[in-house]
Amino acid sequence: MAAGPGHRGGGYPAAAGAVTDEESGTEAPDRDEDDRRARQALTALFRRGLIPEAEYRARLARLGGAVGDGHGG
Repeated sequence: MAAGPGHRGGGYPAAAGAVTDEESGTEAPDRDEDDRRARQALTALFRRGLIPEAEYRARLARLGGAVGDGHGG
C-alpha cells in the first residue's frame, strides 16, 4: 500500500523536533515559558469546569505554581 502525501516514513515526531532544535541552535524550549503555558492551560481547564478543584490544585502544585482559586488574573 502506498503512503499518502502526509506520510513521513518510520520516524517519530519527537525525533524530527530534536533535529529542528539542533538545526536552530535551540537545545530546549525556555522552561519558564513552558511552565507558564502549562499553568495557563491548566487554569483554563479548571475555569471551564473540565477538571475538579482537587485535581487542579494537585497538578498546579506539581508545576510549582501558586495555588489560588483559579478565577484570578
